[in-house]
Amino acid sequence: MRIANEARKANDYLQADDQLVSAMKADPKNPELIALKKINDRDLLQNQGRQPDKQTLREAEQTARERVATSVKVQNAKVKLGMGQLDEAEAILREAALEDPTNSEIFYYLDRTQQDRYHVGA
Repeated sequence: MRIANEARKANDYLQADDQLVSAMKADPKNPELIALKKINDRDLLQNQGRQPDKQTLREAEQTARERVATSVKVQNAKVKLGMGQLDEAEAILREAALEDPTNSEIFYYLDRTQQDRYHVGA
């Protein structure tokens, strides 16, 4: 019930609903849960059309996790670049670019890889 209340304070009525449904399975006759569920259902109805659906929220969470994983790859490539392992750094960065072509940091380090190759070859 605490998590449901915290979600409600953040105006996350969908999360609150999930928490309340779970809590009511364990204690279906709890009057506090029943009252809070009614209030939350009312708020869900009032906010209908003003919040994304659960599927979209899940997709957003997945996208955020993927971007973090891609950023870790960029940091790994940065270390490889610093160690002079240009081929490995470039391979990691090219893979990361396929995963998130909007990440400008990837292209910065790809450019640095090319510059380092030029300086090593010169």
